[in-house]
Amino acid sequence: MANIKIYRKGNYILIEDTASGLLHEFQPDEIFVSKSTAASTDYSLRSITTSYHDQPIAEIQDESGSVYSAAAFEAFYHRNTGGQPEDVSTSSSTVKKDATSGASAQLVAANLYRKGVMISNNTADKAFFLIGSGSAVEAQDHVLVADSSIYIGTTEEIQYLTTAASGKITITELS
Repeated sequence: MANIKIYRKGNYILIEDTASGLLHEFQPDEIFVSKSTAASTDYSLRSITTSYHDQPIAEIQDESGSVYSAAAFEAFYHRNTGGQPEDVSTSSSTVKKDATSGASAQLVAANLYRKGVMISNNTADKAFFLIGSGSAVEAQDHVLVADSSIYIGTTEEIQYLTTAASGKITITELS
């Protein structure tokens, strides 16, 4: 078996066979990683042109040549192979606002690059949400009851109006 390095460079996954010196470059959806059992620490890496079968974790290295632990390697390949890589540094952001009785405030600005938002009402009473511009008023908005959450697929600004004075309104932007 060969020692291999597997790492991400920009939009590519690179597999470097340190014994032969061969370097293979793949799009993230072109490389598949598997193992035969849940407890196994031997991994198979496959693509249309390359395959490494039953590679022991002790022979799988990162870009710098450090051997991956099984947990670190699984986290790497779950994040970076089989599809488009996830940039975990910018995949979501969370905003927490103190809820004040009768207060209206912007939770998040419009963001064309997000897929949606997860809103949690951790107050003792219902909260009203306005999607888009304007002012949050009870008559025209979405209601979120106490101690609940909702996913809204929107890129627009979101504001809230609370009726309770204690707790937090939490919003997570998903991109």
